[in-house]
Amino acid sequence: NSIKSSETINHIKSIVLSKNNVNLTAGKKTVISAKVSYKSDSEDLESHIWSSDDKNIAKIDQKGIITAVSNGTTYVLCSSKSKDVVVRCKVIVRHPYNKVSSISFPQSVIKMNIDDKRKLEPAIKFTGNKTYTTEPIEWSSSTNKIAKVSSKGVVKGQSNGTAYITIKSKFSGKKATVKLNITPTKYIAFTFDDGPGRYTK
Repeated sequence: NSIKSSETINHIKSIVLSKNNVNLTAGKKTVISAKVSYKSDSEDLESHIWSSDDKNIAKIDQKGIITAVSNGTTYVLCSSKSKDVVVRCKVIVRHPYNKVSSISFPQSVIKMNIDDKRKLEPAIKFTGNKTYTTEPIEWSSSTNKIAKVSSKGVVKGQSNGTAYITIKSKFSGKKATVKLNITPTKYIAFTFDDGPGRYTK
């Protein structure tokens, strides 16, 4: 068989992947595909090759099937055989976790004064194996100029106005939002003094 020169091969011009980011738990699989365009209409098409930067974290076969191996971050690559065109997809592999099934706040609106602090207590339900760690959650504010929220759900009023505080599960995408009104608010407190006596306890 005669060996064709590189000039007769229809070289790859570009590669577009179906996914640019992949999140998997260890042991799981997913498929990624590549849309390949060529420089000419010749039938002698240059092939493309799949590879992984770190096979100890994630492997990929020549059908585009990614297998998560162990916890960490790496990239899978799709390249032309000549290596002139290379694209990559980020792969994050994590340990199995308990997914968040639902998130809700007990109230829809919260009123606070400027400089007040309050820890929000949403109801969070999880599914999965109880021996796994729980899925991480993330907090955010629609505007930090009105109210800030910490990674533990503690909100602080910054200035008068309205902000929306959102809690979201990092991987499953479950979320809930509560409206926060920062406005001058007056409070009244009731105290009860009974005792000491035999009924004090």
